[in-house]
Amino acid sequence: MKNYLLLFLSFIISAVCLFYGCDKGQKADIQGDSDPLPVLTNRIQQCSKLYTTEYRIHKIVLVETEKKIESNFLGMGFNLPVGERKLIIPMEATLKGYIDFSNLKDDDITIDGDQVFVTLPDPEVELTSTRIDHDGTKQYVSWYLSNFNTAEQTAHAAKGRRDIINKLKNDKKQKQRIVESARESAANLLIPLISQMGFEEQNITIKFQREFSFDHLTILTD
Repeated sequence: MKNYLLLFLSFIISAVCLFYGCDKGQKADIQGDSDPLPVLTNRIQQCSKLYTTEYRIHKIVLVETEKKIESNFLGMGFNLPVGERKLIIPMEATLKGYIDFSNLKDDDITIDGDQVFVTLPDPEVELTSTRIDHDGTKQYVSWYLSNFNTAEQTAHAAKGRRDIINKLKNDKKQKQRIVESARESAANLLIPLISQMGFEEQNITIKFQREFSFDHLTILTD
């Protein structure tokens, strides 16, 4: 079987976002304060992680090995196959894209009169879980050879997780979706939050640190 089947992009959160601790209380006009910047920075930092995208990826780990006997007869070398072992491990991985607002600094926010410019931290992706289908795990081993032991199966499953990460790292189309959904979701969260503090929505600009290069996308594993 081929390596991957990306079943679906399960959701792109725009209006509905998962975040923690955002202070979304009554509108508070901070423009009259002597220095509104620390207040605004703190309010955004309290949002912690904004999860923007979730991917579920199915992968079939296929391992095939062949047992051979090497011999030498009359000066001629022989390499004779005597049996084979095959291991199939179905697994599912869940990856989530997010922006960590706790990394936001005062330097990332500029207030110029009634204009507010927010520069977002780079989006990141985290492998949040993997699940092995133990019922679907199969071994096909010649009767005189030993089965794959637990340590071997664990090692091959770990390699499968690394393969999933590497595939996403090399998939520019999927990474572009992650960045676009992160930008959209951040704007949907931050613009209402900032406008509650007395700024007009049309005067709020949300952007990333740079013209985004997908090489900068961090993909984390547990």
